[in-house]
Amino acid sequence: MTAAEDKHAAARTATQQDPRWAALVARDRAAEGRFFYSVRTTGVYCRPSCAARLARPENVRFHLTRAEAERAGFRPCKRCRPDQPLPVEERHAAAKVVEARRPIEVADGQRNPDGSRERSGLAPTTSSVSSRRPRAPRRLWRGAAS
Repeated sequence: MTAAEDKHAAARTATQQDPRWAALVARDRAAEGRFFYSVRTTGVYCRPSCAARLARPENVRFHLTRAEAERAGFRPCKRCRPDQPLPVEERHAAAKVVEARRPIEVADGQRNPDGSRERSGLAPTTSSVSSRRPRAPRRLWRGAAS
């Protein structure tokens, strides 16, 4: 083994023995905010839960803060955006999606939380097309059989 190979093997072993590596491999959301990691070959730093391809252990460095990673010369990942607020705000975004879907579900014949079937905000053609959709395959089948 050459000196460079020994150096990479030592770095790989040290990284894999670090408990943060296990959180990184598992993409553990519970580790959010506790540390960040950077990848030497790409020059980026990420959250532990980043969906990017897992880097080779010898290329990974751990940082306690974003500022520490940036001082080391790494830029924020464009995928997980570690320089943005924590994913706690994702819950609020999910609630907004549910709220936005409600008029569509109502138009499909589902009831509002208050029990009404009010069709709020959709064109009449949208609701009539969605109400015919379940019957269309049967009509096509009968037409093909005759």
